[in-house]
Amino acid sequence: MVLTFEELLAYVDEERAKWDAWFRGHPREAATAAWPLLDHLFVTELRHTQRIRVEYPLPESTGVAPGDWDALWQWSVVTRRKMLGVYRGLDEARAAGAILVPLMGEMCSVTPRKLLFHVLIHETRHWAQVASVLRAAGFEPPGRHDFVFSSAIQ
Repeated sequence: MVLTFEELLAYVDEERAKWDAWFRGHPREAATAAWPLLDHLFVTELRHTQRIRVEYPLPESTGVAPGDWDALWQWSVVTRRKMLGVYRGLDEARAAGAILVPLMGEMCSVTPRKLLFHVLIHETRHWAQVASVLRAAGFEPPGRHDFVFSSAIQ
């Protein structure tokens, strides 16, 4: 059995859509409560995309004002397009070829394939943390996030 990048991407995109609708239906304070995680979640996608493209320096944050969900969402849409452009531009050989990239203060050998899958897994992990932060702040996040409920795969 194989889970494809496209299937995992479809699941992550479903999750993004749930969160977008949720944040749009809640006061700015909801986004503000989880802002450090939201900013990190989205900037990481750009950082890994830039690593694959060998575009430095990497941004430390999105630069979006805390709590401004609409601006952050638009930023994430542009970043997702960039990431998908890199994905679609890779052939199998390049996707599987190791590259040296700076990660957490050291140079690491990784493949573009691994970085791209990491973007999606990283985002999924952080959405769960966003839900916990929101609950602690008194908000009830949207439900049914488990992969089993996704229409991305049968």
